[in-house]
Amino acid sequence: MDEKTAKYYENHAQDLLKRYNSAESPLASLVPVLFEKGQRVLDVGCGSGRDVSLLLEMGYDAYGIEPSDSLRELSVKSNPKLDGHIFKGSLPYLHDELTGEYDHIILSAVLMHIPDNSLFESAYSLRSMLKK
Repeated sequence: MDEKTAKYYENHAQDLLKRYNSAESPLASLVPVLFEKGQRVLDVGCGSGRDVSLLLEMGYDAYGIEPSDSLRELSVKSNPKLDGHIFKGSLPYLHDELTGEYDHIILSAVLMHIPDNSLFESAYSLRSMLKK
């Protein structure tokens, strides 16, 4: 993510948290059809943690990665069940604590923030985290 965008997310974290959490997750109707309960899911660029929270409520083993310290901290503060489920990180290199493999990886409005010269590395990094 470029520096200007990163600063925007840091400086507007409170407003972004409210905006993201006020909208219904588009995953709500898709997840039960596409995923099996209990599967491990990673949400890259999880923002407010809205989708991670939804997935946890629906019975999935869900985790998120969020590069914005302010947004990540506010998310956990406003929704304590996200503690231990959201980590600092961004593409192309994700957080070291996210070990193991995932059944699914979600990216909503994320790739547009990745510089073109990092897209291949980002895709490779994501692929290495998926189950075979």
